[in-house]
Formats: sequence, structure tokens, C-alpha cells
Amino acid sequence: MNMQTEKMKIMRMIMDIEDKTIIDQLMAFFQTRPTSKEWFNELPDAVKASVEKGLAESKRGEGIPHAEVKRKYEKWL
Repeated sequence: MNMQTEKMKIMRMIMDIEDKTIIDQLMAFFQTRPTSKEWFNELPDAVKASVEKGLAESKRGEGIPHAEVKRKYEKWL
């Protein structure tokens, strides 16, 4: 299912909720969850540097192919 379909399903479920407690819990969830970039800013500098280094390596084509990583770690997945 695509993302838009999933969102519509969630919206329909929310519209059917009659329990104020559940609505309050949903409101609290949406009001307190970090935005997409806030969580990154909360990381320690060393972790941010590591992520940025990995992204730069990936852009240069220096990463390990996903299939190779899956083969290497398949016994743990």
C-alpha cells in the first residue's frame, strides 16, 4: 500500500474515535514528537559527524552494497 492510502486509513480511523482519552493521547503524541530534523540535532556531535561522513561516502559511491550487508548479517536478521 502506498503512503497516501495508509494516511487516509488513519484519518478514517481517527474520525471514528469517540473516546476523548484516545483523542487526547493522539494530540499529545503529535504535539511532542520531534520534527524530522530535531532528532538529529539532539545527537552527540560524534554521532552527527559519523552520520555525515557516511552520507558523504555514500554520495561518492564508497558504500557497501545493501545485498552484501544483508548476506553478511543475515544470521542476525
